Amino acid sequence: MKKIFVLLMVCLIVSGCATPTKPNSVTSGFYGGFDYKQYKVQIISEPPGAKIEIDNDYVGTTPLTQVLDGHVGMFTTSVIKAYPIEQGQYVQTKIIYGNQHMPRKIYFNMNLKPVGNEINVNVNQR
Repeated sequence: MKKIFVLLMVCLIVSGCATPTKPNSVTSGFYGGFDYKQYKVQIISEPPGAKIEIDNDYVGTTPLTQVLDGHVGMFTTSVIKAYPIEQGQYVQTKIIYGNQHMPRKIYFNMNLKPVGNEINVNVNQR
């Protein structure tokens, strides 16, 4: 009877640690005390052909599909940059934090201008 109880408890503990995978998850596991997954992510831009860097490594031109690491519960980041191919376009950056869900698609509009300087409106001036 004791053996059955112990076996039942072990089964409950092991099944309680399982994490459901998302449809775009490629692999998953347990690394350094945190859930670890890899995801297929489609990277697209308008117009197509932007040069893409992920964490300062050139990976190709858009459109492309890349496998990105996801660390659930960790405060790591992935920085994805798109570099323009035509004059008058701007560098675009997306930052994905480790505690966020990994997107299935990342879209860059190369014609978006950078955000301007902040305007400091101090209503308490005399």
